[in-house]
Amino acid sequence: MSEGPTKDPDALIRAVLSGEPAGWPADAGDAFGERLLERARRQGVATLLWHALRESEAGPGWPEAGRDRLAAHARRQTAVELLRQQELQQVLQALAEAGLRPVLLKGTALAYTLYPAAALRERCDTDLFLPEDAIDRAVGVLAGLGYRVADAGGGELPTYQVELLRPGPGGLRHILDLHWRISNRQAFLHALDYSEVAARATPVPALGEAALAVSRPHALLHTCLHLAAHTVFYPDDERIIWLYDMDLLLSSMAEEEIAGFRRLAAQRRLRAVCGHALQRTQVRLGVEINPRLLDALTPAGRSEASAHYLRPGAVHALRGDLAALPGVKAKLAWLRRLVVPRPGKVLASYHTSARAWLPLLYVYRLGAGLRRLLTRRW
Repeated sequence: MSEGPTKDPDALIRAVLSGEPAGWPADAGDAFGERLLERARRQGVATLLWHALRESEAGPGWPEAGRDRLAAHARRQTAVELLRQQELQQVLQALAEAGLRPVLLKGTALAYTLYPAAALRERCDTDLFLPEDAIDRAVGVLAGLGYRVADAGGGELPTYQVELLRPGPGGLRHILDLHWRISNRQAFLHALDYSEVAARATPVPALGEAALAVSRPHALLHTCLHLAAHTVFYPDDERIIWLYDMDLLLSSMAEEEIAGFRRLAAQRRLRAVCGHALQRTQVRLGVEINPRLLDALTPAGRSEASAHYLRPGAVHALRGDLAALPGVKAKLAWLRRLVVPRPGKVLASYHTSARAWLPLLYVYRLGAGLRRLLTRRW
């Protein structure tokens, strides 16, 4: 490897994860080691990086200090995962006893169904998918376990999830996200509903008899949507772990599962978004993705509303949301909810119960939203 590429932390990380030779830069000092570890943490792959280094000869010449830092991080992650596993067993059992069967999404689902050890798939929360009419009951059950609803914050866009927190030992926070829609983006909102996801969900014995995880075709579709929904607002935050998830999913799926994913993308008018996500995986990780699959994910004819999310910036996210809504009445109702949300949400966002402040808070909120919109920092 030439000197230039090896001094790029992301390039070095990708090389190790791909099993390529990834020698340590000849004149790199401690500062480079710290920067690489911070990038690996930010990209969600620090524990995975340590596992890859230990299982292969991908990292010749890596200093002991750098390996020791990665090993310490991996040990912490393993300990945290044991605590999370015990917590999730308790949570899922309590929900099952109340007649609720959530389906695990995103990182936790993949950690226990796709990775050789759950600790390798780093994440900060657990995402649970439930029917909308079950959310209040689930919040009540979880309140009995010590969870509280998190501060909703000042987000301008409508959301279809609620976050709950519970303190754990040693400063650990258990965070649960309860979703009643698969995404907060309007073009993705009905891409998958709870009933179809639950019907194809996979048991997760390690988390108890009540545990279900999203199936691989549904997980791949959801990961593609999540990548687009995140990077439309944060184009510089395309995390390696999400691309690694997609590569692992594709390599583990049978032909009929891949065909099912392809049909879903076409039926839900999400081919451009899915094709883009797989192309990014191919480019950034240097893996080979079947060109026939990529060709099948190229939309024909009229463009899909969801393709708006492939251009970075809040303007394009809003265009995608509006284009996905049927009719002028639905678009106006959504815009009204965006600009003038319910008073309770506004008061909670600004940490006050004084309704006399509402007119001023609405004006302030609208001004802040316009500034973010115009500066593309939403």
